[in-house]
Amino acid sequence: MTTSTWVGVSGPKGLAPEVVAKLHAELLKAYQAPDVTERFKEVVLLPEDKPMTPAEYATFVGAFAAIWTKVSKDAGISLEIG
Repeated sequence: MTTSTWVGVSGPKGLAPEVVAKLHAELLKAYQAPDVTERFKEVVLLPEDKPMTPAEYATFVGAFAAIWTKVSKDAGISLEIG
């Protein structure tokens, strides 16, 4: 089995599109800061790794969840909260 590390920021369902756009713009600024870029390199994010748009991120997270839902279901793993 192979997986990877990724970093993302999520908000509550129904977050206003203008808030999403503003957060995305500010996160892109932070991502491009030299100290942030250097730190990402230290934790093995590759230079060709690029920030996703909010829509791309939503699609990515949905696909990621679907994969791991299937893996856990096929393995008989269930979530216990308590």
